[in-house]
Order: sequence, then C-alpha cells, then structure tokens
Amino acid sequence: MISLHPHRHHSGPPQGPGRYSADGQQWFDEAGQRWLPIAEGHDTLCITLEDVHAASLRQALAARLAHHTAPASRFVGHATSVDPRWPTYEIVSAPFPRCRPLSDTAEHREVWPAVMTEALAQLCAQLEAAGWSRVGCGGHPWAWRYTRPRVAWPAAATTATAPAVG
Repeated sequence: MISLHPHRHHSGPPQGPGRYSADGQQWFDEAGQRWLPIAEGHDTLCITLEDVHAASLRQALAARLAHHTAPASRFVGHATSVDPRWPTYEIVSAPFPRCRPLSDTAEHREVWPAVMTEALAQLCAQLEAAGWSRVGCGGHPWAWRYTRPRVAWPAAATTATAPAVG
C-alpha cells in the first residue's frame, strides 16, 4: 500500500542558536545579533520517530522502484507553544535509512545503525543550541522531552520554517 503523508505546516518561532543572559531573563539571538526578553510561558517538545513519506504520488511510486533510494525515517521534535503565532511546530532530524524490523531495532539503542544515532545526536545538539533543556524521556530511547522559556519575539517577527538538520 502506498500512503501519502498529509502536508503539515512546520512554522515555528525564528529562534535558532543563541544563549540566555546570566539572570535568564533575556535570549541573545545570534542570527539577529540582539537581546530579546523572555515572556511568560514555556514551549514544550517531545521527539518521535517517523517514516519519511513522499510528498506526491509520483514520488511514492518512484520510491517503490528498485533503483530508487530505500524508505527513510527521521526523528521529529513536536513542539507546542502558548504563542498563538505558532501553537504547534516541528523540528526534524536528517533522514536515515529505515530500520526493519523497526520494533526490534528501535527499542535497543545499542544496536542502532550509526546514522540513526548521529541523526538523534545532531537533533539534540540543535535543540540545545536553540535554548531547549532536556527534562525527561518517554517510553522509547529516542523520546526525549524538552522545554524552553518563551522568547518575546516582536510582533513583526515572521514565522520561520523550522530548520532541518543535515
């Protein structure tokens, strides 16, 4: 069966690498070279493991042919925010070849292929550079939970496409 993944909007705050002030009341945005105040509330994020789906029927059919690349998976950070401009958004890892059987491989991190381990490590590093703090882990070895204080982005801040690692 060929399934298409419905298009999801990945808009999120324009927060990339930076650092918090010593008192934790401001965020230094490296891209904009400016300090921004911290607002009330927190964004939360949980990492999931998902298959990468073709964006079109043509790509889905092509992926089924032997001479095309193997199906892929990726880690996806699903974030929620109290900011109405981006109530939900995603931050994704680089894709990696799908592991099969996924249930046997995924639950035992010590047998993950190196590219899978690297994709998760790069996503975690990207999140931490953008001010996220790890606060726990869910029921799977990749299901890290993160939180970060909400930055008071100016009203003129446009939504940015959440960057992908890779």
